[in-house]
Amino acid sequence: MPAVKRVRRRLRGWVLPALVRGLAAIFGRLPLAAAQRAGAGISRLAWTLALRDRRRALDHLAVAFPDAPEEARQALGRASFRHHRTTLAECLHLFRSDCRRVEACVRVEG
Repeated sequence: MPAVKRVRRRLRGWVLPALVRGLAAIFGRLPLAAAQRAGAGISRLAWTLALRDRRRALDHLAVAFPDAPEEARQALGRASFRHHRTTLAECLHLFRSDCRRVEACVRVEG
């Protein structure tokens, strides 16, 4: 394996967990509604900057909805990014919460 790939894997091995812990600490201090709004805001940034993921989402939407106009697929892609980032922000918000707080926010069925 090339040295560059090994370095990237090692960095990913500690950077990603550190990033998640840091974001959980930040989002955990915010009120839930503020964390949700921040997640939605991050989605707009992600849609603009994550070119590969945006292209992949639009390609998949074109396969799933070939007759849909491009504007509709763009809107659906943005909505999907917004939902994903908002859900991530909610999870990060609840990550360090006690069980009673999580139970108050989550409904389990089945």
